[in-house]
Amino acid sequence: MSYEAIQAIVGTAILDKQFLHDLLNSRRELVIARFDLTAEEQRAVTAICAETLEQFAYQLDDWIIRQEQSRFTLRWSSAFRYDQDAALCWHK
Repeated sequence: MSYEAIQAIVGTAILDKQFLHDLLNSRRELVIARFDLTAEEQRAVTAICAETLEQFAYQLDDWIIRQEQSRFTLRWSSAFRYDQDAALCWHK
């Protein structure tokens, strides 16, 4: 998953003080509408409770890390099928 739209939100908030104000207040859904977010990203962005850009970015970063970890776990676990005979051989 590419997080370019999320990065663009943070970048815009750094450069545009009015956008930052709206992002951290009740106009968040309105100001993020112009970005090409997936439904999952939109839920994550709107769920954040932050008073500063630093808090906002930290929570987004934490969400991205959790997403990557869960995708890695899913890919790893789906790469291996549990085979009872193989499991028995593994411990020999």
